[in-house]
Amino acid sequence: MCTAYRLTTDLICSVGDDDAGSSGGSHYSPSRNRITLTGRLSVITYLHEFGHALGYGEQGACRWSINLFRRFFPRSYSRLQAEGHTLIRPRVPIAR
Repeated sequence: MCTAYRLTTDLICSVGDDDAGSSGGSHYSPSRNRITLTGRLSVITYLHEFGHALGYGEQGACRWSINLFRRFFPRSYSRLQAEGHTLIRPRVPIAR
């Protein structure tokens, strides 16, 4: 992505397995030009933070990342549900 957008940014990953918490602690630090991903690995979160690296504000990064994800992963996108300003996998009740 950096090559395609002629951008140089560092990526730090501190992610867990599928049972880890959300990726809500992930962020882009403009002063360090660094994307830090935390919690559950999420393509949408990575794209969102990359959107910030491109200079988009919060709404622009949301719109850009979700639309890019929708175009490249249409089946996965169709299984997600909106929550706040992002998309998540639907919560499935635990069978007893």
